[in-house]
Amino acid sequence: MYNGEFYQCLEVTISCETHADCLRTTNSLKKLCEAWYFNVKFNEYKSARKGEVLTRTLMIYQTAYAGDIVIFKECVRRICEYFRIFHQSVSFTDRGSEPVNKLRQDN
Repeated sequence: MYNGEFYQCLEVTISCETHADCLRTTNSLKKLCEAWYFNVKFNEYKSARKGEVLTRTLMIYQTAYAGDIVIFKECVRRICEYFRIFHQSVSFTDRGSEPVNKLRQDN
């Protein structure tokens, strides 16, 4: 059994009718990532370079132990579900997780 660190990638796409709503929703998710600080990084991609941005995508990367991976993934999933139900169109995609080091060699 592997008891080391894992690397995971999550993708969140936010689509809104107004630029302000899209920015507000994205900032909520970015604040969650910043709260985890040490082991979470993210990249943001926008649908436009200038003017109204109605679609944003966050690619979230985390390296941590299994418990932290599960907890953080569920936090992101629940926030996305809240926004999807009550506000805007938000899609959550789990891009998978994998061990950082392979401690056991299979022969």
